[in-house]
Amino acid sequence: MHRGRLSTSPPLTSPSWFFLVYFTFAFPAFFMSRQERFPSSEYQKYLRDVDRIRRHGIKRPSGSRCSIKVSRGDLFKCPGVKAQAVGADFAMGAGLALLTRQLTGWRPEALRRKHPRADLGYVAVERMPDNTEMLLCVSKPRSTQKLHHDPDGHIRGVHLMISGLARYARRHRVRELYLPRICSGLDGVDQDYVLEELHYAFASQRISIHVLDFAPGAPRPRAKPSRSD
Repeated sequence: MHRGRLSTSPPLTSPSWFFLVYFTFAFPAFFMSRQERFPSSEYQKYLRDVDRIRRHGIKRPSGSRCSIKVSRGDLFKCPGVKAQAVGADFAMGAGLALLTRQLTGWRPEALRRKHPRADLGYVAVERMPDNTEMLLCVSKPRSTQKLHHDPDGHIRGVHLMISGLARYARRHRVRELYLPRICSGLDGVDQDYVLEELHYAFASQRISIHVLDFAPGAPRPRAKPSRSD
């Protein structure tokens, strides 16, 4: 009679195996938005563009008249027209938006009354303490929204915001513009993707755009703007 060691491992059909598989593969999906589990065509295009940019660099439209440079600096000390992305609720409760609100004393409720029609792509023009213009560019319905909350809607909002900013710059003949890493900080949108969108939106304008990188430490490596269409 065979007296080998008895196996103590549970059979594959036991409840413990079921819960192991469930918590490994199915349970994490509850923490993902529906659009993260089933990406839309717009968000899928964003992912493909980010992958292309990382492999081949940022594309610039041929004949572009705009100049975009990334450097380190303090947005609040820049002398010309400044812009940043905000939510339509003007809550401005975190990051650079919060610093702006603390510096200026702007109140969300007052901004909402002043700009009742604020929607995606809307540009609210406000004056800083040094009398320079700050363009509050609406890129999302709520200030707390991040890319992972609504991937498709968030990317669409970025497009509308950049288009609205470009229209404002053209209409008011802005020749120099200072931006933070717009939509690329707390919002989580790829910075090089945003830079490429800026190149295309401002291609027909003779304008210098300065993108200021506030990340601590050495600036992170970025794709090279080496190609033109």
